[in-house]
Amino acid sequence: MEAVIRKWGNSPALRLPSAALKAAGYALEQKVELVVSRGRIVIQPSENVTYSLDNLLAGLS
Repeated sequence: MEAVIRKWGNSPALRLPSAALKAAGYALEQKVELVVSRGRIVIQPSENVTYSLDNLLAGLS
């Protein structure tokens, strides 16, 4: 599958085809992590971080 990097505002942007998102198991508004390595950009899911209200409140004085 081929795509083109274009300008969006002041930033470069890459529009991903819906078929690519579906095949990879991604969803709209999903948080992802970009990993740059040896001239490649890899898109991978971000780890889900869960918070406990009790733990968050315990840090407050």
